[in-house]
Amino acid sequence: MADAIGKAIGVMFLSRDVAHRNHLGTKSLAEHLALNGFYDGIVEMADKLAETWQGYGKLIEDIPYMTNDRDGSSEDILRRHLAMLMKIKGTDDKWEGAIENIFDEIEAFYLSTLYRLRFLK
Repeated sequence: MADAIGKAIGVMFLSRDVAHRNHLGTKSLAEHLALNGFYDGIVEMADKLAETWQGYGKLIEDIPYMTNDRDGSSEDILRRHLAMLMKIKGTDDKWEGAIENIFDEIEAFYLSTLYRLRFLK
């Protein structure tokens, strides 16, 4: 399970990197602001997940470096990253309650950003 948490954090770090790069390259003010809020907040969410997991006495030994292997809009990329995270979340039905809750918060954070990217143009 520690590998799953490390992979989840790796996905979140990748999302942050993609969001920051796209934030700097967009001509849309709405996208610029939505991505700014996302990359500022996702690192805090990753830290919360990692620190809570480790609070249970389970160290994360590896956070993999991940690469974005597909092109697409910011919305498309973040949607794929969210699907990866939800797959990781679903790999174990015995997550501690706090970890389950943090995954729910992460999902909500991605969905809120996806709303902003899709409808607030």
